[in-house]
Amino acid sequence: MQPCALSGVFSKTFHTNFNGYLNDVRLDYVCHLLRHTDQSITEAYENAGFSSQRTFNRVFQERFRMTPREYRRLNQAAPSGEHTVSPQGQWAVRLLLHSENLQGCADGKESL
Repeated sequence: MQPCALSGVFSKTFHTNFNGYLNDVRLDYVCHLLRHTDQSITEAYENAGFSSQRTFNRVFQERFRMTPREYRRLNQAAPSGEHTVSPQGQWAVRLLLHSENLQGCADGKESL
């Protein structure tokens, strides 16, 4: 099979190109590491196979619309008996935090 033909079959099957698919797999692994380990963000993206911090930051931001640090803070595994914020609730938490910061600015208070 020719490389172009293989690329076409891959794209039709997975609805993305190979690099997009590979980045998705890498991001899934980074997210697991951020939720369940104390590895630094740099260690996590390097262990997932990203060779460039710039590429990692770009694809992470495109997919999650937040930084890896924000993602870790919102999704880190809680001690047993506690609950983490659901993916649907993440946007609500971010909106609430953002609106509180804006309100503080409107009141003349410094934001956190």
